[in-house]
Amino acid sequence: MTMSVPGGRADPSEITRQPQGGDVPSEETATDRHGTPDRAALLALGEGVRTLLRLHQQMGISHYPLTPGLGTFVRAKQARPNEQKKRMRPPAPTAAPVGKKTAPAATATAGQPPPTESDRLSVLRRDIEVCRLCPLAADRWGVVFAAGTAPARLLVIGGHSRQEGEYSPTILFGGQEDVMLWNMMRAIGLGSGDIVVTNAIKCCPKADLPPESLHACTVHLRREIALVQPRVILAMGEEAAHAVLGTGEPISRLRGRFHAARQDDANGVPIPVMVTFHPRFLLAQPAMKQAAWQDLQMIQRRLSTDVQEEGTGRT
Repeated sequence: MTMSVPGGRADPSEITRQPQGGDVPSEETATDRHGTPDRAALLALGEGVRTLLRLHQQMGISHYPLTPGLGTFVRAKQARPNEQKKRMRPPAPTAAPVGKKTAPAATATAGQPPPTESDRLSVLRRDIEVCRLCPLAADRWGVVFAAGTAPARLLVIGGHSRQEGEYSPTILFGGQEDVMLWNMMRAIGLGSGDIVVTNAIKCCPKADLPPESLHACTVHLRREIALVQPRVILAMGEEAAHAVLGTGEPISRLRGRFHAARQDDANGVPIPVMVTFHPRFLLAQPAMKQAAWQDLQMIQRRLSTDVQEEGTGRT
């Protein structure tokens, strides 16, 4: 999974080209003209249904009435596997001529390979584009996706992209904020290849954020964290800290030490989280840069320790 960033400023480009339009693939579009399942389309269909179910859960819908139409649909689904087996049954083998060796027969139905990180990321980006979980979907400049290369040593999470004037999907936090962010990363020896930068809220709002936007985007952020597989998370600002830690504590009480994220890494270990001030706050309050620098140095030491442990064979 790759997300490209040029050498000084955040300029994310698409990792994989996204399908146009906002419709979730139907059952018919998930197969080709021969009836063979299309893996990418099936994956997108499944993720789309999952997103819809999450929306229903948030709306309080826990049961679905068994209407006549739904009953017909379910019965048709139960009968369809038998039809599918008949279509996929291999032809009867024929005897080979005597004295001639034959090549091994090809498998009639090759198993579908597991989805790649690019497949999952493509589905995530598409889900974010068509997301309707909060009012921002109808009143936003656009969506700002993550920048960087995954897996990454450090995942930097901000609040949301704030833009005035012409909207650009390549501006992560803000024009001046992005410049400061990359200066901060270079100061602790990290380049664009070590970092993924994203926001807790994926939309770039035109005005004030609706209160439910942070909660609505949490489902996307959790999937993103699982894809990036960071060694450390840097949460910049209250929105990011609240999304990752699930706490309402102010930054002044959270910064200066590592916390355990609500989400584990691939080994089932909680990901360490450092909380610090957002570049937007530091631009307005330069006196707090020293405190932020102390937080960054703690991250630098933590990542250096991880590298040393890898060199000795420890994980």
